[in-house]
Amino acid sequence: MIYPVRCLKNSISFLLIGAALCLSSSLVADPLPDLLPGASEVKAYKKTDEAQLTLQIFAPEGHCSSDSRPAAVFFFGGGWVGGNVSQFAPHCRYLASRGMVGVVADYRVRSRHKTTPFDCVEDGKSAVRWLREHAGELGIDPNRIAAGGGSAGGHVAAATGTLAGLDNADENLDVSSAPNALLLFNPVYDNGPEGYGYDRVKERYLEISPIHNIDSSIPPSIVFLGTNDSLIPVETAQLFQAKSHEVGVESRLYLYEGEPHGFFNSPEFKKNATPGIYENTLYEMDRFLVDQGFLKNIPTAPAPSYGFELVPEKELKVLEGARTLAAFQIALDTSTGETRHNTYKPFLHVMDPNGLGPITKGPGGRFTHHRGIFLGFNRIGFKGKRYDLWHMKVGVQRHVGFTEQSSNPDEARFTSHISWETNDGIRILDEERTMIFHRPPASAYALIEMHSVLHASQGDLVMNGDPEHAGAQFRPANEIIDERTQYFFHEDGINPKKDLDLPWAGETFVLPSGMYSVVILNHPENPEGTRFSAYRDYGRFGAFPNFEIAEGESRTLRYQWLIKVGPRLSEAEIENVKSKFFE
Repeated sequence: MIYPVRCLKNSISFLLIGAALCLSSSLVADPLPDLLPGASEVKAYKKTDEAQLTLQIFAPEGHCSSDSRPAAVFFFGGGWVGGNVSQFAPHCRYLASRGMVGVVADYRVRSRHKTTPFDCVEDGKSAVRWLREHAGELGIDPNRIAAGGGSAGGHVAAATGTLAGLDNADENLDVSSAPNALLLFNPVYDNGPEGYGYDRVKERYLEISPIHNIDSSIPPSIVFLGTNDSLIPVETAQLFQAKSHEVGVESRLYLYEGEPHGFFNSPEFKKNATPGIYENTLYEMDRFLVDQGFLKNIPTAPAPSYGFELVPEKELKVLEGARTLAAFQIALDTSTGETRHNTYKPFLHVMDPNGLGPITKGPGGRFTHHRGIFLGFNRIGFKGKRYDLWHMKVGVQRHVGFTEQSSNPDEARFTSHISWETNDGIRILDEERTMIFHRPPASAYALIEMHSVLHASQGDLVMNGDPEHAGAQFRPANEIIDERTQYFFHEDGINPKKDLDLPWAGETFVLPSGMYSVVILNHPENPEGTRFSAYRDYGRFGAFPNFEIAEGESRTLRYQWLIKVGPRLSEAEIENVKSKFFE
């Protein structure tokens, strides 16, 4: 086989390797398929009684055998029955443009080879093993190989990362067939009695079902699924993610509202593909690969655009593409005790990463005054009296109107003018609360900044209270599982009840829908002596500053919240966000 010359300094070695393989290997005896558009070469990786199986390789520009590039191999969908090896060629071309080696793998299927799902998995593991075994001549890093696929191909990819068996005994089993990351598009990863494909595997399902073989050794994963998928229920995807998190393995799940099975395909492969979704899955896949150390810098796939949707007298939704990232609650209705109770202060609901529902708390439940991301003080001194505008028993925070609302490719922001008032209409202070939504780091899905300017327009103010009932706070949804809440800090041994002016504090909490990690960052220009509440099992935590404002003057509070799905954020990533926020 003659290899294409991709790097002049290595052209002789490529030709020699190719000649040696031609003479010594039966794998290249059969004709090789034509190159797919954008592919640089075809490799035979396995010879079976039914077929010679090949890999089509998409190399980055200037790629050399002496490189050590990350790689991703993709397996087409088709129910283990059929399918087209070109399905993931667009994904491979994109990854090659980002500096990775993209690979699409052919594998045996029933329509062409009269095989079973077990053979499909064996071939998938063979493909990953072959890439790792030949990493030196291919110019790839054997420790940065991802496996991906759609539907049954997603099953094959997931199986390479979760199953201990189904290897080809004739191969060098000292070389691992497990990838270092999984890129799964509506994957068939539950083959149990209630899952998909059980009729094909029956009592052997435990050997082949990825969701039944999750332990701490599996690779991190990203999963894309439509909520109208007729084959894979959303609950299956949520269970896979939850079980991964339980063993401490990163797993991201992106749900696409109303989309069916196969929604993720490129318009090149599926002519009626939903516009924008292919690009969005590329963008999120890229961010995941950046977080796993496969890629660097920001994705070149288009980021979802920011925008707003105002529901008059109710909420302002902050949109990222088609999904709702957050919703600022602005309603105020004092006509009855119940409506007043439900609307007596504006707050920000943070949505789950798919925009399908809040992960923060609204009215009702335990400590009903706790609401999303909110600000309040229970002992405000004003003209010789003390007012509680935390529990809101003596007043309300009234959203007067938006003074700013803007977005660009990197952020969205709005400013709400909020009047802090007593029940008899006395205005204690005016607040300009700006909420800024930045592009988050790769492992997180939200980075939210609050820039609050408190103005003493009516008289001197003493902003006081205690860490339990004052300051800027984050409150998880009421369904939080208390016993699984954990807090973490920038140093070991921190006692938030005593230590002051922490740069940040974080928590992980668990809802029925999954695990989340949140960090609040405390800007150094905030008032000195700030205490943190970061110890309640129901998850309400935040920063309490104690300060005064003279009449006619203002005081600014600045905080950021960094939010991700799954186990706690790394300190390195938190410190990186902190350095940008504090500069």
